[in-house]
Amino acid sequence: MDDKDKKILDDVKKIEEEIKKIEESKDEEVKELEGDVKKIESLNVKIFSVVVIFMIIVLSVYFLLNGFNFSKNNNIYHYGLYTFKYDDKTKLYSLDYEKNYPNGSVIYKVDFSYLPQNLTDIKIYGTFKGLKDNFNMSFQPDMNESNLAHVKVALLDASRKFIGLYKQYPNVYCTNNSLDVSCPNVSVYCDGNNSGLVFYESNNTRIVFKNNCVEFYGSDYDFERMENLFFYYLLGIVKFDKVK
Repeated sequence: MDDKDKKILDDVKKIEEEIKKIEESKDEEVKELEGDVKKIESLNVKIFSVVVIFMIIVLSVYFLLNGFNFSKNNNIYHYGLYTFKYDDKTKLYSLDYEKNYPNGSVIYKVDFSYLPQNLTDIKIYGTFKGLKDNFNMSFQPDMNESNLAHVKVALLDASRKFIGLYKQYPNVYCTNNSLDVSCPNVSVYCDGNNSGLVFYESNNTRIVFKNNCVEFYGSDYDFERMENLFFYYLLGIVKFDKVK
């Protein structure tokens, strides 16, 4: 073998060695890539686990909060020991009120337009001794039409409650007969002897107790709100610790 052939063989060996190095280098790169892939897969698993845990926490918080509002979402509201169910059709809060009698208890369904907790802003004055067996309801006939309309709603609602709860049928009169010809020719107001409810138009919303008589002063929806609050008081659902 001459020098030329020997040189060619040497060059071939060098090339084969270079190829081997390249292949080994590729193997290392493949191993590194496989390692990176495994790392990425592991990271994805961790990320997925974190996301799942986060979602569990979020859902737990949601259901926890939803649990506190569960009654609201189902149109059920609570006030102390009392439960009210809101009727979307009638727009009223229905209360099953249990009343005890010597021969047992009776459950009455009582409807309200407002919940007790939404009536705390109404001021109360005076001292109330309770309604007598025979009582009247009256109103100021010369108030504006809007207020008069709300008073009539409150009077009708009060009449229903008195009939349903106490089997009493109140008469409705006026504080005077100056304008409304439909009013009986009699004036009924809290004079110390009367027992009942009297509605007056006023910008200063308040309830005034006068022994066995109650005066409602207000306007618009306040008449209905005061009527609701008064029956909550009669039923013992709301207590007035300090009557001003």
